[in-house]
Amino acid sequence: MLLAAGAIFGLGYGNFQSCAQAIALKGISVERLGIDTSTFYIFLDSGLGFGPYFLGVVIQSLGYGGMYEVLTIVILLSLAAFVYLFRKRKILDNA
Repeated sequence: MLLAAGAIFGLGYGNFQSCAQAIALKGISVERLGIDTSTFYIFLDSGLGFGPYFLGVVIQSLGYGGMYEVLTIVILLSLAAFVYLFRKRKILDNA
């Protein structure tokens, strides 16, 4: 069961990382590609490093149920920001 969970997690993480990088670097000039790629990985690594620490603090305060509620709100806000910024960027690309 642990190996199956690890395999599923690895497939999901690999998919997410490549899709997120493609979205983040879409429309970037060749001159800025290196800087923008490194910025993407800095924030990705920061999230993977600091995320468990901050979620541990949330678990101590609110419990696991509270943590999932907070993360649901964060995901919905992130989705709304993405949709807003994507539409704004798409409009600018068409102009």
